[in-house]
Amino acid sequence: MSDSRLLDFHVFVDGDPASCTQIWLQSLALTVSFAWSLLGTYPCLGAESSPVASTPEVVLITNGGFEEPGSAAPPLGWAMWGADKYKIPEHFVRDTSVAHSGQASLRIYHPKDTAGYIVTDPKFALRPKPGTAMEIRFFARSDRPCQARFGVIGYQSIAPFVDAESPLNTTVSVGVQWREFSFQITEGLDFFADSARYLLLAFHASADPALECTLWIDDVTVKEFAVPDEYRIINPKTIKVPPLNHGLTPGEQLELIIDPSRSGGRPCREACGVSFHRLAGFTSQPYNGEGKYQLVPELEQAIRELLLPVSRVYGVGHE
Repeated sequence: MSDSRLLDFHVFVDGDPASCTQIWLQSLALTVSFAWSLLGTYPCLGAESSPVASTPEVVLITNGGFEEPGSAAPPLGWAMWGADKYKIPEHFVRDTSVAHSGQASLRIYHPKDTAGYIVTDPKFALRPKPGTAMEIRFFARSDRPCQARFGVIGYQSIAPFVDAESPLNTTVSVGVQWREFSFQITEGLDFFADSARYLLLAFHASADPALECTLWIDDVTVKEFAVPDEYRIINPKTIKVPPLNHGLTPGEQLELIIDPSRSGGRPCREACGVSFHRLAGFTSQPYNGEGKYQLVPELEQAIRELLLPVSRVYGVGHE
């Protein structure tokens, strides 16, 4: 691999650089080399990319070590997230009986069949800069072996909340012993700073809502450093595309007239339609919840008379 313009990602097992996967990306060439230790059942726990242009700068996560005294639940710098019915303060508490370092950690209790989780307080959201990367590290353990979930949620704004691309969402294998986890997100590769302007770290005690689990986290840190522009991809917002002409006339309401008895003839083969169908849904079309076919002949014929080369995507679901 002689070209210096490479992306080099490392995935470590138990934090051991000798046991890792390295993936090099170069134009259309892709070379993947697997270390022997990944041939077992170990999951990929973290990722770290190589382009570093300056010494990492510590970005302060408010109360990432949970050393701020107090009985507030959740503790300073953190916020409950998800549906209101799962925002139970007693499930997100500072625990002085368990700590990786210092005097306390954060205990997250996930009861069976719930979906509550915790994030860094939006008031202290990370504010990414163009051309930078963030290295996120934390220690975690649980009351039993299970799969927890960690993510980085992106927002365009937080007052009001407007969603943006979220650069990270992954499971982590945790057990009764403390383990360190490390992840890197890179602006210009995983997200763009002009859209994901606010970033929140998110921790779920259990990746499976149906499983009960208690998770402790401690020593949460973030380091920011610059990366060369050559490691960026094209921001879709910078691509100028002519607006699509829908052939609509401005007005106060949308009016459509559909006459299935008339056909304009067979269409140009360059035109096509995409039809999304659910095998079952609240309309009970084309199948109801018991699996009975419900589509009436008139509707079947109307679909045939569209005369479009249609690509159909089917999904199973039921409300």
